Amino acid sequence: MGEQWMKSQGIPAGMILFGGVTEFFGSLGLVIGLLTPVLAVLSALWMLSTTWFARSKLKKKYRGDTN
Repeated sequence: MGEQWMKSQGIPAGMILFGGVTEFFGSLGLVIGLLTPVLAVLSALWMLSTTWFARSKLKKKYRGDTN
């Protein structure tokens, strides 16, 4: 269900796969301390890409926006 929604929003298939892998294995790796700097960078990239997507494609605003 989530994959269909993401595709309907115009998210590329590669980004869906990257997000799933990053969230699952990244959080698992951070918990056990495996490759922590690399996984932290991947997680940060994923969060930046979802923030960009929400701002540009979905036209969502940050909570702090006053406009």
